[in-house]
Amino acid sequence: MALTDLRGKVAVITGGASGIGLALARRLLAEGMQVVLADLEQPALDEAAAALGVPGVRTDVRDEASLKALADAVIARFGAVHLLCNNAGVSRMAAIERLTAQDWRWLFDVNLFGVVNGVRAFLPLLKANPEGGWILNTASLSSLYPTRSQGAYAATKYAVAAFSETLALELEGEGSTVGVTVLCPGPVRTNIGTSSRNRGAQYTAAAPAAAGPDIHEQAFRASVEPRDWALPDDVAAQAVDAVKAGRFWVITHPHMMGLVEARHRAIEAAAGVVSGEIDTVSDAEDPIHGRQIADQFSRQAAGFAANPQLHADDVVELIVSAAALNPGDAAIDLACGPGSVACGLANHAARVVGLDATPAMLQQARALAGQRNAANIEWREGSIYAAPFPDGSFDAVTCRFAFHHFEDPPRAFAEMVRLAAPGGRIVLCDGVVSDDPEKALAFNQMERLRDPSTVEFRRQDYLCRLFVEAGLGEPDVRMFQVPYSAADLVAASFPEGDDRSGLQTLIERSVEHDSLGMGAHLSADGVRIAYRSVVLCAIKPGSLNRAAG
Repeated sequence: MALTDLRGKVAVITGGASGIGLALARRLLAEGMQVVLADLEQPALDEAAAALGVPGVRTDVRDEASLKALADAVIARFGAVHLLCNNAGVSRMAAIERLTAQDWRWLFDVNLFGVVNGVRAFLPLLKANPEGGWILNTASLSSLYPTRSQGAYAATKYAVAAFSETLALELEGEGSTVGVTVLCPGPVRTNIGTSSRNRGAQYTAAAPAAAGPDIHEQAFRASVEPRDWALPDDVAAQAVDAVKAGRFWVITHPHMMGLVEARHRAIEAAAGVVSGEIDTVSDAEDPIHGRQIADQFSRQAAGFAANPQLHADDVVELIVSAAALNPGDAAIDLACGPGSVACGLANHAARVVGLDATPAMLQQARALAGQRNAANIEWREGSIYAAPFPDGSFDAVTCRFAFHHFEDPPRAFAEMVRLAAPGGRIVLCDGVVSDDPEKALAFNQMERLRDPSTVEFRRQDYLCRLFVEAGLGEPDVRMFQVPYSAADLVAASFPEGDDRSGLQTLIERSVEHDSLGMGAHLSADGVRIAYRSVVLCAIKPGSLNRAAG
């Protein structure tokens, strides 16, 4: 049972005097909740409580008795509690060999046992509410993949995530009206970096002698780009929305999820996971490329979904008609993006799955399906190299405008063939380059500038060979173009180094000799270009032998 209506309910926030905790307080007050702030730092707590006009209770989350005293104070004042935000946290950034035993104890006492103590003190009170209750635990994106210089911090946050998952399973298993959300923020502009101000004398110990700065900490800080730093209020909004919707995971930086996926693929590879004869997890993509894809697709999601050229009915219909679905069929659209193809397939099939690696794209897809009342679509997050379905699960397998992002197109295509049932259709749509090698090279250089997650646009004959080499024979070929004004294309792009002017100039210079192979020409609204594109389709051999359509 989600807390869909927060008005009049009571929330308690540990670590509430600053950062994400203070932002949560502001957001929950705006939702009409009664809020109690809890924090160890008395001056900051007094200032925050006075500014918001809410009670503040000095609390040491390391001490179970302090948490129980907080719970008693909340009940004495409000008579109930509905939302517990276990948010207090500290950080110590250093290579593992530089961390002292006291470093480890301090981080675990606050970050993990602060959550444990909070749940022990408040869970019975939350269960006592007839209208249900909720627990929001702050973990970290560092709880999903390892990062140099954050060994101790990440270990505590891994533990918080595991604790939260287990608690959620147990509560669900007993039919409880209490739910759990775990918040996994990436870099956020807070003062956690100075949390040693509240460390306490019991944790002081001399660090091992070492010459010079910690190279691992330097590497981590250098890897975080300025645009990666989120604002606490934005993070709080995402967390509160998840609580109201009853969602477990909150990922504030979806463009960083490529690193999580790479870790999971490595785990699966170690376990020897295979599907049929196709190894779906070995030879995983470069994690850097995975991050580029996640970054670009997350930033482009809204614009891509609204792009009329890419989602025009006639373009979608080319793919849908090639799939030739019957009313009882099942179809999957791989790398589904914002969902227009999956929604088109849903008009002709009994069941459709849209699979994509980027949560931001799936969010757009769900919104589109809602607008079109497409209730027969299941949206799944995952990799095209390892779709979580048995061999032969679908009557049609489609993939549109994605192969130029793949480092291993034959492997991706093999997965499409694996998923198709005998007699089912495999439909591949992508842009193609000119047969002129110089124009093809120039085009790909432009595309990598425009979208750094681009690997390579291929020639049409290369894509056709994928079908032939998979035993499908020569595919049916349908050509079309996706027209753009250069200005619109540049405006919708996130080029390398944010060099939009350089991208615009590169396209404009192609007019004289069509050096990009895009038919660039001047018109009344400036330079216009077109992406040469193709829909390829073939039937998977087998006993079903569906009729061509």
